[in-house]
Amino acid sequence: MTDPGVLTADEQLQQQQQQQGSAVVTDPYTSLKQNYEGLVLFLTTVQNVVDGWAAAGERIQFAFSWSDQLATTVLLVVLLLLAVGLWVLGLQVLVTIGLLWVFR
Repeated sequence: MTDPGVLTADEQLQQQQQQQGSAVVTDPYTSLKQNYEGLVLFLTTVQNVVDGWAAAGERIQFAFSWSDQLATTVLLVVLLLLAVGLWVLGLQVLVTIGLLWVFR
């Protein structure tokens, strides 16, 4: 019924497992070493991410601590200008919405 030269999916899977089985290293510590290296890579990545967060937090703390008075002054002026700009923009938007509501 089936062509003898064509392998079924199960036969292909068995053939692949046999080919991989011959290439498997018999050292019992190989998989343990691979797991260890994967764990070290993961923990190094986590450490780098947390280090980045800590550095950003230290910069923010430094900016508000008056350790560098010029940097803190500049930061406060920028934040004040941002607040005024948002307040003015917000007021214009509210007036526009109110006028559109009245003239509907």
